[in-house]
Amino acid sequence: MKSLYIYLAVIIFTPSYIFAQNCSVNAGLEGKWCAGQEIILDGAVAGTVASGQLPTWSLVSGPGPVTIEDSTKVKTKAVATVAGEYVFRLSIVCGMGKTSQDVKHIVSPGAQPDAGEDISVNCFDQDFTLHLDGNQPPPGFYSFWTVPNGSVIDNIYRPSFQDLGNCPSGPSVSVLQYNFKDNNGCLYSDSKVVSMQEYVPPLRLGSSGGCGKKFQLFATCTGAGQGEWTFISPADGGGASFESPTSRVTGILNADVNQVYIAKFTITGSCHDQSKSIEFTVPKDSEAPSQADFKDLNLIFEDLTKVKNKETISYTAHICGIPDTLMIRAAKDNLKNGEKIIWSPLSNAGCSPWYGEMESEGTAQFTDEYTAVLSNLGFGTYILSFKVVNAAGCETNANIYIVINQPYKNSVYFLSNECKSEDFNMNNYYRDATKAFEEFKIYDTTFVHFLLPYEYLPKTSKIRPILEDNFFQVLPISSPPGGENKYSKFNKVFNLTNHKFEYYFNMPKTSPPGQYIFQIPYEYTCDNYATLIVDYSQPPEKVNGGTDQYFCGSSGQLIGNDRAAPEWILLYKKPADIPDPILEGANTRLLTITNLTAQSEYYFGYVSRGGSHCPDVIDTVKIGVSDVPPPKPDAGEDRTVCAYSAVTLTCQPSEIPLGSYGYWEVVSQVPAGMPPSFKPSDKPITQLMNLQPNTTYTLRFTLENKCGKSSDEVVISTNDTEGPPPAFAGADRCLPPDSTQVFLTALRATGDFTGQWTQVNNNPPGASIAESNNPRTLVSNLSPGIYGFIWTLSGAGCASTHDTVWVTIGAKAAVDRNEILLCNQTIPTSVTLRATPADGGYWTNISLKPANITNPNSAITTVTGLQEGIYVFRWTAGQGVCSGFADVKVIVGGPTPIVDAGPDIVLCRNSDGTVTLDATLPDGLNGYWTMINVDNVTPSAGFTYISGNSFNPHIKIKVKPGQTRLRWTILEKGICADDPPFDDVLISYFSESIDECCPKVCTETFDANLCNNTPYLVNLDELVCTESDSGIWVLTLGPGLTDTVHLENTFDPLHRQPGTYTLTYRLIDTLEGCPVSSDVMINIVPQPDTATEVSASICPNETYTLPSGGTVFTAGIYADTLQTTYGCDSIVVTHLSVLEDEIYHKNFTITADPDSHLPAGKQAVLTVTNPEPGATYQWYKNDVLIGEFGESIEIEVANDTDVYSVKLVNPTEDFCSGEGSITIDGFLPSIKFPNAFSPNNDGTNDVFRAIADPGVEVIEMTIVNRWGQSVYTGTGNEGWDGRFRGKDSPADTYIFLIRYKVFSSDEVFSKRGELLLVR
Repeated sequence: MKSLYIYLAVIIFTPSYIFAQNCSVNAGLEGKWCAGQEIILDGAVAGTVASGQLPTWSLVSGPGPVTIEDSTKVKTKAVATVAGEYVFRLSIVCGMGKTSQDVKHIVSPGAQPDAGEDISVNCFDQDFTLHLDGNQPPPGFYSFWTVPNGSVIDNIYRPSFQDLGNCPSGPSVSVLQYNFKDNNGCLYSDSKVVSMQEYVPPLRLGSSGGCGKKFQLFATCTGAGQGEWTFISPADGGGASFESPTSRVTGILNADVNQVYIAKFTITGSCHDQSKSIEFTVPKDSEAPSQADFKDLNLIFEDLTKVKNKETISYTAHICGIPDTLMIRAAKDNLKNGEKIIWSPLSNAGCSPWYGEMESEGTAQFTDEYTAVLSNLGFGTYILSFKVVNAAGCETNANIYIVINQPYKNSVYFLSNECKSEDFNMNNYYRDATKAFEEFKIYDTTFVHFLLPYEYLPKTSKIRPILEDNFFQVLPISSPPGGENKYSKFNKVFNLTNHKFEYYFNMPKTSPPGQYIFQIPYEYTCDNYATLIVDYSQPPEKVNGGTDQYFCGSSGQLIGNDRAAPEWILLYKKPADIPDPILEGANTRLLTITNLTAQSEYYFGYVSRGGSHCPDVIDTVKIGVSDVPPPKPDAGEDRTVCAYSAVTLTCQPSEIPLGSYGYWEVVSQVPAGMPPSFKPSDKPITQLMNLQPNTTYTLRFTLENKCGKSSDEVVISTNDTEGPPPAFAGADRCLPPDSTQVFLTALRATGDFTGQWTQVNNNPPGASIAESNNPRTLVSNLSPGIYGFIWTLSGAGCASTHDTVWVTIGAKAAVDRNEILLCNQTIPTSVTLRATPADGGYWTNISLKPANITNPNSAITTVTGLQEGIYVFRWTAGQGVCSGFADVKVIVGGPTPIVDAGPDIVLCRNSDGTVTLDATLPDGLNGYWTMINVDNVTPSAGFTYISGNSFNPHIKIKVKPGQTRLRWTILEKGICADDPPFDDVLISYFSESIDECCPKVCTETFDANLCNNTPYLVNLDELVCTESDSGIWVLTLGPGLTDTVHLENTFDPLHRQPGTYTLTYRLIDTLEGCPVSSDVMINIVPQPDTATEVSASICPNETYTLPSGGTVFTAGIYADTLQTTYGCDSIVVTHLSVLEDEIYHKNFTITADPDSHLPAGKQAVLTVTNPEPGATYQWYKNDVLIGEFGESIEIEVANDTDVYSVKLVNPTEDFCSGEGSITIDGFLPSIKFPNAFSPNNDGTNDVFRAIADPGVEVIEMTIVNRWGQSVYTGTGNEGWDGRFRGKDSPADTYIFLIRYKVFSSDEVFSKRGELLLVR
């Protein structure tokens, strides 16, 4: 079985083959387990099983023994106690032989924690500590203690005594747990039992009562001893006595309320006798004091909650934004005589990783007994408290927690698991629990984990992000069908390594794939929340298609591993033109195949689909089909060879027939000894090695299929002569296309054997081997192609051994882009693939989605018919060793929805700021509103929802004065969902009258003169701008005008006095402070009564346009009578002359900068050195028009001789025509390198340097020897003189690397090659 991997899908099976088979075995998928945990062996068998045969599980390899529950069941269990990698094999005897498949299971190292011996403690008291000496965890594990009470610090256990009133009546136990855990979650534990014979916590005394309740003294546990109360002061109690002097709790009899008493409680007879005293007064019997409370908090805070607990009332108030001051009053109307109010200082919630550092401590000023004024506040929580105390000292309390929230825009976070399911098990992550840190593991294999980016989360203080930390479970507000009831978990943890919060959003792996939207509230914000848009894609299942099979007949079965959505497909067949087989059960794990063609091979894929977001994964299974036995092979002639040598065995036919398989085996070896080896053993042509002296080997090659088998034997005998060892010519090489040399390195001959290099017969001509008998030699004069060089070892009169090294000079497969993302595509769509051109290169589609490659054999081709999803196209190219492939992943997304948030809106002072927005939302998609900045720096004014919410395209909102920009984003569900389309709407609300709110008034300019004796009506409506509001026209100023004149939308200049007239357009309705009118100025002039004289000249063949619009080309006097658009008549007389062309022709001179002889590709500037002012020129290249330009143009020099010429386009003041030309001679620059040099100071070839044409600039040259050591680095083209550190370098082959530029461009080129230093 072979596996085909499609984009990141890595599934590894270790198949074991026994060729004679016609049933399929599937050993299941690889697993990971803890030591001692049951290993699940999940196998399957399909096809023809031999009668009476059962499947068998066996252990192939492993570091220790295993116990298999029932080895004859395909689905069973096994237990391994030793850590390591185990390989299990599932075998079955089929109707035509035996087959098997292996599967790997990894068992994590086991661990045995030792908590130490149990102990018995006589006295468990406040002084008790216990040193814990658990053993060290093995590598890969960490250790920790879990204790029922107390703590373990530095392996010292210190108990805690939290419940001092729970006194055990006898001995008790405490169980301590010592744990080892590894990163895979494997947990091992051992217990240590601490038996406590007597429990004596630290003695504590207290009192309660008064204020209407019975007064009592109380003490904590006494263990096995006896407690007793006595008076210290007054010594005899002063008449007072204890109600129960030997009890832990006692009352006081005959107490004096004015007396201060000191009492002592003494424990005797215990393992830890102790005593303690307490000072107290017995209060008067009195009624409870008035309940402390605040006044009118509901008038100050809109968001207010109240909780009462015994004598304490607590409020929590939320406000949005930092107030300047807050006045908090205590309720005083219910106070009784003698009661007073005592305020506590203003405090905050403190500083911790969970609550952050308060930006401001805040101050409280108490203006009277009942009033506190708070100021200098910041974001966070403040606590203000007071108590009411009566004359008897009894008190009640009132607290208010003032939470000042930060206004913050709702943020959107895009999360994607990108077809992955990563598990987290991080030991240095902790969460807050009951105000103490406890270990919290993120690791949970039933969830997919998404990490929210910490750096983008809003923060209220220096360290505190503000996502709600106790919001542990949430349902999506939008999900694919079936996901609406899947609870996801949200965890905030604190990383004790980098001291940062990290937020993990965890979705059940059983959630359907698709797009989910969640909302998680912020802390310390004004009812805002974070929107999580989660693109969840389930990774494709792992697949195992079972073992390869061979059949005699036309049908068979395959079985894959058990999974949710099995699928079989036919990948390809050999020969390709045979009919397709018939598949039954293609969507089940058991595939039945019929209509198989004999003497053929089929390749089936067991597929796991990845959906639109994930790649598909496939496992390939081969089937060989025959209907007759294979032909008899010919294993070759018997022969005698030398010992310890290598023999090539050549069996015919040299290719194994389709549907069959072949193999070499040793039939006998006389005398017995170390067996020989075949390389390879399953091909007709192989090498036989490890031949012992004076030994006869009988070897057999067998061709076999399911219809039979045939074989032939050959006898190889050895004498006692040691033959040449197996030759090794070195590893095959792939060199760049411009390479001309290669250095061959073969295995050196030993003893009396000699080596010889030769070439294969079909090598490209010209290759030259420098030293044919040297295993390390230089080959030069190479050109692109495939070369074979044979290294032959000979001697001792024995057959020679040979090995061939193949050297390919050519390009490897390469593509210009490894990934192409196509979003907003009309489906089906197309893409252009680009690869490095190479002989024999071709494109293939290796994904499971159909597509049409237009020209598979072209490096640049178009692919059509692409659907939404992920494709992988492979460019296979190169010859010989250079052959290989490069893949291009093409991600195709469908059409992007068209988004329209509606037009921008302007609200004026007569509005209350209410706006209705109607955005577009295609069926089946989700969208959301967000508020963004008006521009790059200006924040939006803000708004509140009246109806609808952020996910509703149709909402009614109320904006604040100013400008607010809202963005409507539509969430796609395809591959391009992380770049969703959006549209903005800008709402401008101006509470005062400004330009944006004013009615519009605008008029056009009237730029013509009117004659006063010609009637012409000016249409004034045509002078009003289209955006102007309604108005009227009046004549306000003009010669002889004494009052304004109303105009009926027209103006007539007839019989009006010459001069300038002002016409005003006045709005009918406007707002205070807004423009009300716009003026148009019209000039009236007298009728002209004289002719205008004009003189002009033209060149020959040039035409002249008269004022009337007619054209003439001969000299003469022309008269035109004209009437303007607005009615004024005039006469224009034109005197026209024609110039002589010979006199007015100019010869232009053209120069080239930097030169007219330049390398091809160089830029040059051609300039007319004697130009005509204001002239335009036509530029030509080889008499072909380039275009009209000025006196200079820039050209790129071609590898040719070109003539550039220029002609005058239009006559100038001094010339009618002109022309000139220049010849540009271009050549192609090059750089070459010698392949050898001899630095012997003979003046010839003493320095190795580049041979560069003008225009080529050598930047740097580096020379390294065969060990990779740099022996020379220099700038420019100074070259290497063969010396290193002042000494001559030895004759050898070196590698050079030269970096250079062409034409001083920014692009740097590199050349690499070999050079031979000769001495």
